[in-house]
Amino acid sequence: MRFFLNKGFLQLPKMFHQAFILLTAVASIVACLPQPQNLEKLSEIPSITNPIPDIKANANIQQPTKGILAKIKYKGIPTVGNKPVRLLDLQRRISRLEAVLKLEEKIKVVGGKMIATSGKEVDFATSKSICNNVGGQIVTPMNEVENAAVLAFVKKYNRYAYLGVREATIPGIFNYINGIAAVYTHWRKGEPSGKGTEGCVEMYTDGQWNDKACNQNRLNICEL
Repeated sequence: MRFFLNKGFLQLPKMFHQAFILLTAVASIVACLPQPQNLEKLSEIPSITNPIPDIKANANIQQPTKGILAKIKYKGIPTVGNKPVRLLDLQRRISRLEAVLKLEEKIKVVGGKMIATSGKEVDFATSKSICNNVGGQIVTPMNEVENAAVLAFVKKYNRYAYLGVREATIPGIFNYINGIAAVYTHWRKGEPSGKGTEGCVEMYTDGQWNDKACNQNRLNICEL
């Protein structure tokens, strides 16, 4: 897929922008996964006969310097056959990608979150970096439903997973990685017990939480 620079991008509907970011994030996750077996190749986006009007190619716009758009060298409106891709086509493509990933049990959609795993076991810092690079963050369950979705991955891989929760400067107090006090927790009885020596949080294969040192390798799970 080729990309063209244009001034019109900044005036496109917010839904178009969000849909394209989601598409690129999902595509980045797909690139990290093992290739699915015995699945037919996805059909290409259909030809577009009604391009978006008033699109000027090669217009100068500020390029992103970080994040998923920078990584894919995003340069404006996606095109097929020199014609801009419409929002409906992006939505169809996203739906296909989601369907394949669901079949492979690589993603789960819970409420407004898409929860996905790379299948890799890495330390907390690396896990955080992997998630940030696809426009997300380490999975952070906010309720029982989200906790159960994460647990499904933990059980499938039979590996503990880091969560997006860190110990505050006060031992025994845990916050989300954005610094906000954790509202939902699911600690195992007697936990947290590190008292300042175990700054990260992992999920066991029964869905309960335990405080743990951040340098251990745990299953990488992100939310988008």
